[in-house]
Amino acid sequence: ERILETAERLFENEEYWQTIQQLEPMVRRAEEPTRTRARMLLARAYMKNPQWRKRAEGVLQSVLDENPQDVAACLVLAELYCLANLPARAGALYRKVVEIQPRHAAALQALAALEPQAEGARAPSGLAGLFKRR
Repeated sequence: ERILETAERLFENEEYWQTIQQLEPMVRRAEEPTRTRARMLLARAYMKNPQWRKRAEGVLQSVLDENPQDVAACLVLAELYCLANLPARAGALYRKVVEIQPRHAAALQALAALEPQAEGARAPSGLAGLFKRR
């Protein structure tokens, strides 16, 4: 628990490498619910480096494998997919959150923001797109 508190302070101070150094060895031996909190923080720290986003995805997927109803993990993974410009994956996760908690404001807002992107992705391009939009 002390290590996790230290890592949280490091993360708040934007010391992501130190956060990771604290959490990686700790996650293996921690027990629930501390383990889940530590993995969530570790994933968020990984997300700060674009080259480590795959690691973040793996950590978040493992959290969801153990608890598919984990709203926090769904939201962070959706955020990761938004950062990676994968709106369809992000949208699926936001919809999952809304299935779990139908009035979840952040998920509903994110879905609304993603809808115009999805529309634009489906719209035909070129001359055909010009004529079909009218």
